[in-house]
Amino acid sequence: MLLAFTGIYAVVAFSVSLRTQEIAIRVALGAQRAGIARLVLLSGAKMALLGCGLGVLGSLAVSRIVNSFLFEVSATNPLIYLGSVLVMMFMAVLASALPAIRAATADPVVSLRSI
Repeated sequence: MLLAFTGIYAVVAFSVSLRTQEIAIRVALGAQRAGIARLVLLSGAKMALLGCGLGVLGSLAVSRIVNSFLFEVSATNPLIYLGSVLVMMFMAVLASALPAIRAATADPVVSLRSI
């Protein structure tokens, strides 16, 4: 889970660093800081939701193979899938929080001068 958290944080932080000028222009044109933070958080949540969807589809595809290794437990337990998706979504939003705060508090003048 630590590896997933670190990976999500790195991808979101890199995405924010690529969009620094866009975020600065939004702030200069009057965007609220909370709106900028929400934009980054939603971006991280969308990536995590896509990853969770692909992960669930992949695990369903290999469930027959995994099922042969399990005893008295189903490989396609919907409660486990739901719990896993919820934990990953929480971790994604938590990992996106620091880049969102940094993006929301960045000075637009400094960001625009670095072009």
